[in-house]
Amino acid sequence: LVALCLAACLMLWARPLIGAARMNEVDVTDFGAVAGDGKDDTAAVLAAIEQCRKSLPAALVFPKGRYDFFAGGNPQNKGTLFPIGDMNGLTIDGRGSEFLMHGSTALFWFGNCKDLGIRNLTVDWDRPPFSLGKVIAAEGNHFDVEVFPEYPVKGGEPVGAFMDYDPKTRLPIRLGLDEYYTAEKTELLREQVLRVHLKHEARIKPGVLALLRHQV
Repeated sequence: LVALCLAACLMLWARPLIGAARMNEVDVTDFGAVAGDGKDDTAAVLAAIEQCRKSLPAALVFPKGRYDFFAGGNPQNKGTLFPIGDMNGLTIDGRGSEFLMHGSTALFWFGNCKDLGIRNLTVDWDRPPFSLGKVIAAEGNHFDVEVFPEYPVKGGEPVGAFMDYDPKTRLPIRLGLDEYYTAEKTELLREQVLRVHLKHEARIKPGVLALLRHQV
């Protein structure tokens, strides 16, 4: 009887290990990703994700290093590099890797997924996905921002949202603006000066700081 009990306990204890052993590892380097070379690894990771889809439950594995991802790297989705849907039992394991983003784009999107895990990775941008500067003019349906030099701009940057900040405290203005999806386009007037065209009359005041979020 004791032997039977011990055997049953061992079987119950081992069941999670058996399940874990069945997870298939898919290494992104097998599909062409190269850590630290500065080149876009998006296509390689997309191919690895499709392999995971065929072999769920699966772990998408990134050997430790820095992987570079560029906006526009996924021609099927302009806004998100890795849209993942209808996948159950997927684990994304960076193993201590850094993902460096280039340009304005989202990294992951998940829909209708279960038993999903993301671990052991950090995400950073070569240039922050926002700009900060001083509003120097506001008239009609536009306002002009002299963007601080640490946020280089060239015109055409999307503005998904913007807020006004107090130039002294550098904190959001109490009862100030926090607008989403009201900017139509931006244009470069001169070096580091952006004109933001709006769908309505500009309410932001000259002299305040404007935080322009290029990605929301």
